[in-house]
Amino acid sequence: MKRQEKTYRFYLWDYLWWAGERLHDYHARITGEDMVQMYLTFFVYFPLVMLCAAHREYCIYLLVLFIVQILAGGIWGEKIYSTNRRKAVMKHYADRTFSPGKGYFLFLLPFLFFLIVNIILILLM
Repeated sequence: MKRQEKTYRFYLWDYLWWAGERLHDYHARITGEDMVQMYLTFFVYFPLVMLCAAHREYCIYLLVLFIVQILAGGIWGEKIYSTNRRKAVMKHYADRTFSPGKGYFLFLLPFLFFLIVNIILILLM
């Protein structure tokens, strides 16, 4: 009897991971885990930092958030993207076309978000 393959659901961070892995072919320092970690940093951690920075009494929570992010990044990348998951994501997106320009845009999008938020905050001061 043939062993059944595990079925996976694919999410936005899987696409980001795939885009980072494909971009790794063009730039050796960018990987899928780096891409996902950067999006988590700028779109989850950064807004929480800004919220806590607005209230000085919550500064201790910034340290806790930073430690949680570092631990989650190290553990999450290895746990979620095991060898089988990596193969499944690459197989799922195998028929998609990839251009380095789109990959670099996805990679630089969190930086753009960061700059826009900082410019808006400076203008509001």
